[in-house]
Amino acid sequence: MRKYDEVVVRLKEKMRCGEYDGGMKMGCIGDLGCEYGVSKRSVMKGVERLEREDVVYCVERRGYYVVKRKE
Repeated sequence: MRKYDEVVVRLKEKMRCGEYDGGMKMGCIGDLGCEYGVSKRSVMKGVERLEREDVVYCVERRGYYVVKRKE
């Protein structure tokens, strides 16, 4: 499994278990890289993939947020 795929899986798990709720700001790219033991580039590729899947969205100069899902 590629490192950025691992990032995607781990972030989705955090969302599934409620650690990251809808509308919540995710950790910064550098911190996530340290937490997962991967480069910032790997984190960025993973987050960009989640963004394409409409799981997270970016607010320029603010960071990445989890999309709120309608229940």
